[in-house]
Amino acid sequence: VASALPMLAVALARATHAKNLTYINCVGAVDPDIQAASPTSVDPRLLERCEGRITLPDMFDLARRGGIDLMFFGAAQVDALGRTNLTCIGDFARPKVKLPGPAGSTSMRPYVPKIVIIVPRHSPRSLTERVDFATTVASSRNRDTTVITDLALFRLRGGRLGLVSRSAGVPAEQVRARTGFTLDGDGEAAPGPTRDEMRALERLDPGGIRHRMV
Repeated sequence: VASALPMLAVALARATHAKNLTYINCVGAVDPDIQAASPTSVDPRLLERCEGRITLPDMFDLARRGGIDLMFFGAAQVDALGRTNLTCIGDFARPKVKLPGPAGSTSMRPYVPKIVIIVPRHSPRSLTERVDFATTVASSRNRDTTVITDLALFRLRGGRLGLVSRSAGVPAEQVRARTGFTLDGDGEAAPGPTRDEMRALERLDPGGIRHRMV
């Protein structure tokens, strides 16, 4: 919820191919003016330069009514079925690690058509065959569920995550070795960012916050 990566992705999309999108920020800012990336997407200063404000209850209602087209999520674990874990590592009654909790993701994910789950550090611990606790699960209303890591892009197909593409220069063997579930196929080698995208990224993130988070 508080990651700068989704906010930077939205700002990049607006600066390139999706100039008319409406961004609803988790701090309650509607279309905040993002001059540059900050360490958190819930910086209250975003409320000072935005087109409008929305309360959290209204945001939940908007999602349930189908008014949110795409939503970003994070997770400590994502499994082969596209379930996410933000609750605990280990048994729920006696966890090894207590995680931050769902932060509304359990209530909102079932109603949003397009889901993007960001995993900044691809490893067998973060991409596992089965999550320790299913905080969110896919629903019939989720038309498109995508998982993006620092190594690859996955998409939920037939109820299971499949490898779509690999980041530039990343071999399929590396993706397999750092994924905790079996993959079918090697995926395609994804192209790097375009010149326009790189120019926008450098303008929006001059301090390189994205490099510290990935």
